[in-house]
Amino acid sequence: MRSGCGPRERQQHQGDDEAKEVRWHGRLGLAGCPVDLVAVDMPLSRTPIVSRRASDDAVSRAYGGRWAGTHTPSAVRPGAVSDTLRAAVENIGYKLRTSGLVSHGLIEVYPHPALIEFASAERRLPYKFGNRRSYWPDQPSTVRSLNIFREMKGIASLMENEISGVEAAMPELDYAKASGREWKAYEDMLDAVVCAAVGICVLEGRAVPFGDDQSAIWIPKPGSARSRVERATPEHPLPAHDYPDNRNCSANSVEDHEGHC
Repeated sequence: MRSGCGPRERQQHQGDDEAKEVRWHGRLGLAGCPVDLVAVDMPLSRTPIVSRRASDDAVSRAYGGRWAGTHTPSAVRPGAVSDTLRAAVENIGYKLRTSGLVSHGLIEVYPHPALIEFASAERRLPYKFGNRRSYWPDQPSTVRSLNIFREMKGIASLMENEISGVEAAMPELDYAKASGREWKAYEDMLDAVVCAAVGICVLEGRAVPFGDDQSAIWIPKPGSARSRVERATPEHPLPAHDYPDNRNCSANSVEDHEGHC
């Protein structure tokens, strides 16, 4: 990203940089073969995004009651980065896929409802470090951090069922000493793994699109997870009535990437 440019220019260059990375990996392959599917945790559309899309509404209807509704995207967030990324990735052969059987292309993923299905959970998993005070407002900082750490480790174990080697590949994290930057990096890695796992589900016909022909968020089918694992129980489980209402992504929530929260 170049220095000295305005916000819209920075978004443009960010989208270009991400597309270059896809082009590089698509040619060389990540495991000795070409990339078939690109899965992105960011609102994508065939037309410029200026407000809520059919995909946002569809996911919120299906998962809002389970605390996994979507944030409302706009022309500012994700803004030009979404259009630039989609156009650039489509230009190298990965077309945005919104329906049907998919064997190649570009898809949008939203980790929260995906994890609900992978874990067969009643509601979204409380693993966002930025929301720890909302999850456990009456607990000390060390307990909040420990609970987040246990949730993250549980998600890594859950993803091991879909992608072998995830747990070994995740870096060490000292929950008592980690900085906010380290927590966010670990969280982003988990979200990237979830995107990859959803991509596998799409290729295997184990996921469904929520949206229309302009945009779609792909989510694993209920009961489609390869196997089940018991997630670690937090030191102080979250009471249902205290769970933060993120159906519309409250002002206190932390948004992931450019539009999902």
